[in-house]
Amino acid sequence: VVFYSAGFWWFDGYLLVQERYWQGIATERPFQYWGWANFASVVCAIGLGTVAAIGRVFDIAAIRRRSGLHLLVIGALLAITVADL
Repeated sequence: VVFYSAGFWWFDGYLLVQERYWQGIATERPFQYWGWANFASVVCAIGLGTVAAIGRVFDIAAIRRRSGLHLLVIGALLAITVADL
């Protein structure tokens, strides 16, 4: 509400950032760079210990028991993958 009352509209700002990006460095970086950079930033955000523990999420017995935590983490990983690609 504060930003809106100050005259800032989120979508206008987003479109301007896209325009500035394509005028600058975007001409030199391929799409594959951003695909890998997005995954690397997720690893940095959640920490290396969490990344190492992700292997435990794919325990077939836990998935068959439909453990809520396992399904939640798998759903989050799927959402991150879809959003990045």
